[in-house]
Amino acid sequence: MVLFARNLAEIAQLLGRQQDAITFTTEADELTIRINKLMWDQKERFYYDLTLDGGRVQVRTIAAFWTLLARVATPGQAGFLVSELQNPQTFGRLHPVPTCAANEPGYYSTGGYWRGAVWAPTNTMVIRGLENYGYNDLARTIALKHLQVVADIFERTGTIWENYAPDSKEPG
Repeated sequence: MVLFARNLAEIAQLLGRQQDAITFTTEADELTIRINKLMWDQKERFYYDLTLDGGRVQVRTIAAFWTLLARVATPGQAGFLVSELQNPQTFGRLHPVPTCAANEPGYYSTGGYWRGAVWAPTNTMVIRGLENYGYNDLARTIALKHLQVVADIFERTGTIWENYAPDSKEPG
């Protein structure tokens, strides 16, 4: 929702609708404060989803990296997220970036949809988020690793797959 509000503010600005731009920017800023208050775990240095009653779901997923794309994370928080992307025990796998950390119970090294698979749209989100914070080299590395795995599998199977395994050059 922060990303949408920021995009709508930019559109409103381009259309000369200054009051709308202010409204959307205010909404984005207020949501950013709430996300950082409720979802950022200072001890774990990671963003977690919330349950319906407001508790944190202590599972490390790719959803945390939306904060980079939406510019919710502070530069310091972004640095901690970057460390997770480079950590081979969590998201820095042979084929980055799995949908959940490799050290989570229920992680599937062969993919398993949202239990470890690598998807082009979520990788694009991570890559663009990294670029927002100036981590261009890591963004490029992730993009090239993803493209290489996709190309290798396409050469072997003749198919572009919906998702891919994070720990091998196989479809998910």
